[in-house]
Amino acid sequence: MPDDLDKLTIADPKDIADALAFGLRHSASSRKRAHDADGFMAKIVADRLIEHLRLRGFVVMKRPPEPLRTGAPFSGGQKP
Repeated sequence: MPDDLDKLTIADPKDIADALAFGLRHSASSRKRAHDADGFMAKIVADRLIEHLRLRGFVVMKRPPEPLRTGAPFSGGQKP
């Protein structure tokens, strides 16, 4: 875990706003849209939250992206 903290970078405010807006628009358990007309309002709220956090001196950090995980290792398609 301490190694993860060394890899943190400051998160882009646009990425934070996008994540907040997604959370406001969609149900957390099913990833389905919570309401059809809330997309525009979610974006406005997310942008306002980010601006408020910035003005209060908050810094949001994020981890680097994790490598893509696949199923079974590639065997090369060769049979013995």
